[in-house]
Amino acid sequence: MKLPFPFYRLKLCFDVERLVYEISQFPDSAWRPHPNNIPGNSFLPLVSTRGTLFDDFSPPMEPTKFLEKSPYLQQTLASLCTLIGRTRLMRLDARSDVPLHVDNKYYWRNRTRVHIPIITHPEVKFICGDTEVHMAAGEAWTFDNRRLHKVKNNSDVTRIHLAIDTWGTSEFWRLAEPNFGQSSIKKKIFDQKDKSEEKLQFLQKIRTSDDRHLFDETSEPERFRYRWNDDAFKEPEAYIRIYSNLKKQVSL
Repeated sequence: MKLPFPFYRLKLCFDVERLVYEISQFPDSAWRPHPNNIPGNSFLPLVSTRGTLFDDFSPPMEPTKFLEKSPYLQQTLASLCTLIGRTRLMRLDARSDVPLHVDNKYYWRNRTRVHIPIITHPEVKFICGDTEVHMAAGEAWTFDNRRLHKVKNNSDVTRIHLAIDTWGTSEFWRLAEPNFGQSSIKKKIFDQKDKSEEKLQFLQKIRTSDDRHLFDETSEPERFRYRWNDDAFKEPEAYIRIYSNLKKQVSL
C-alpha cells in the first residue's frame, strides 16, 4: 500500500517473553525456505490459504495448526483491530539480509504489512526509502512497501518477526503514527486483561475475506482509498462491507 510516510509505528506494545515462549514450541523442521529462496531467510505459516503449510495468496485465509496452539499470538493479532490476511513468522539468520526490493504486485495495491519483532538486536536495521529504523522487540510497525526497502541483520542473533498482511480499518489506522526513527510513542503492553472477552475471540476465528468477491477494486472509485487528513478516518463503504460479510461468515 502506498503511504505518505516510510514508517508508521502503532501505539501498541506486546509481551516479548510470552511471544518468545510460544514460538519456542515450534521445531526447526516446521520452518520453510523463503518463497523466493533468499539465503538466510525462512518462514513459518500462521495464517494461510485454508490453513495449509504452503505460502500462497489465495483466499480463504485460515489459521494453521501452529497458530491454534498459540493463544498469545492470537491475542496479538486480534489487538490490531483489522482483517487478518497471510501471517507468518519471518526468520532472518545472523549476518544475513533481505535484498533491496519493492512490493509492486497487484496483491499489495490496498494491503499493508505489520511487523512485530519478537527476537531482534539493535544491529538489525530496516531501511525504507531514505529512512532507517530499528524495530525493537514487542513493538508494532507498518511501512510503505511501495518504496524500495531492505533489511540488514549485522548481528550474531537470528531475528524473528511476526509479519501480518492486512487491508487495515479506520480503527487500525488510528493506532498508527508516522515515525522517522525516533522512539517517542507511548506504548501499552497488550494483555488479555486489557480487552473484552468478545475482542479476544480472535477476530471471528481469523477467517478473512475473499478480496475478489467482497471488494471489486476495478469497479470501486478511488474515493474509497484512505485520505490522510485529520478528519479522514472514516471507514470507506467497501471496507465496511468486507467487515460485515466477515462477521456473517463465522459465528463466535
